[in-house]
Amino acid sequence: MPVFEKRNLEKYHHAFALQVTQSELISMIISVSPADIAKDFFDFVYGKDIITKEEINRGVLFACIFSPEVADICVKKGLKNSDELVNLFKGGRLEKIIRI
Repeated sequence: MPVFEKRNLEKYHHAFALQVTQSELISMIISVSPADIAKDFFDFVYGKDIITKEEINRGVLFACIFSPEVADICVKKGLKNSDELVNLFKGGRLEKIIRI
């Protein structure tokens, strides 16, 4: 089945076309905007996407909302104490700690 024939090309185009409804597209656009915070809150409260009406696992949504915040806090704490960490590796104290 050569792709060069027009009818085969149309089949491939149809098979790989983006299959997104209008409400899914709107939901995705809001998800990358500042309004995402409010949308996520209402999605969590109602247990479904408020635009597409699809059910959402609240546990997964909770993890998606708070994981970036937890990661941000960890990075800030790590950067705050980065000098101590560098000194630990430079001074060879890490090897002494591991041997003990």
